[in-house]
Amino acid sequence: MEKLEKLYEGKAKQLYATDDPEVLWVEYKNTATAGDGEKKEDFTGKGRLNNLITTIIFDLLKKRGIDSHLIKRVDDTGQLVRKVNMFPLEIVLRNVAAGHFCSRLGVEEGLPLKEPVLEYFLKNDDLHDPFVNDDDLVALGVCTREDLAEIAPLARKINEALIEIFAKIDVKLVDFKIEMGRATDGTLLLADEITPDSCRLWDQKDHSGKVEHLDKDLFRRGLGSIIPAYEEIEERLAELAKSEGIALTPGRKLELKAFYGGNRYYLFVKTTYSDIRMVGAPPSSIGKFGADTDNWMWPRHTGDFSIFRIYADKDGKPAAYSKDNVPLKVKKHLTISLDGYREGDFTFVMGFPGRNWRYMISDEVEERMQTTNFMRHHVRDVRQKALMKQMLQDDAVRIHYASK
Repeated sequence: MEKLEKLYEGKAKQLYATDDPEVLWVEYKNTATAGDGEKKEDFTGKGRLNNLITTIIFDLLKKRGIDSHLIKRVDDTGQLVRKVNMFPLEIVLRNVAAGHFCSRLGVEEGLPLKEPVLEYFLKNDDLHDPFVNDDDLVALGVCTREDLAEIAPLARKINEALIEIFAKIDVKLVDFKIEMGRATDGTLLLADEITPDSCRLWDQKDHSGKVEHLDKDLFRRGLGSIIPAYEEIEERLAELAKSEGIALTPGRKLELKAFYGGNRYYLFVKTTYSDIRMVGAPPSSIGKFGADTDNWMWPRHTGDFSIFRIYADKDGKPAAYSKDNVPLKVKKHLTISLDGYREGDFTFVMGFPGRNWRYMISDEVEERMQTTNFMRHHVRDVRQKALMKQMLQDDAVRIHYASK
């Protein structure tokens, strides 16, 4: 994935385009700000820590059924994320009275709230991100009632999950700010970041009840460097992630997938290698034997394959392309025999259905057969005949459309 032009720069992050229009590159900065940017200071290592912390938290949330825009961490300060249409909102959840909540309502900091408080703030630097209610947001066209009916339950679900996550590492989640947006398919996703920049986190390790900040309040209130606190949060979260089977590598990705019409869910833990090199392919006369234009034709008698090799760093971990990378050595693999085969040899056919329709009702099956597939068949047939006509007339066209 190639990082292209800068699209936006905020207080804590930079946003870049990539060579995939649906993927953005987020770069975390070392800058800490407070008071609408009036107080500002750089802390070496802050960008790396916030990148790690967000990645770990988003992976932990993923395991709890909460999806985000995160694709993967690519280096110390960089992430790849899905492009989403962001709501210009700061969504705040409060479990304990602190900060602006106390000054606005005149209550003592540290007061446990009888139930979590959900608040919205309109993102507008000129107006200092004003507090708004549901009616304000709908009246201004920021979002709809339907949007809010999704945003609020998701925010509360995230709060419940984060309380549980931080409790496991002896940290009290006082409050936090998140942002959300819609992916191109309309899915509502958690976005932006979750870090000590955007949360108030109080250490509970010694169970003394004394407030010990592990968040940006150290910087806001002039209590010292934020780096030791951020390192502490990262180390504790990393241990929790490890205990839950989440490896913290740039190439690690978690995907929660629905199967059987949403009746069953599986968590897929994937390692993504980006340095992939083509090392062999048959000539076109073998790969396209028979000159069929549709690779779903059956029976087929083609040698339609290519051979690729995965390269990794010297430790076998995912890495960007480098002449120093080495072929990946895996624990187990299938070998290719050049001895041919005999009748009666064991045959193993491997496949992975990306989806199935086992739970379709009869009306859905009929609609799929009589309407959807019927139209697909006829449109595809017209397309294939047009391609074949041109391919038979010109070798250059035939080669160009060989993979279509």
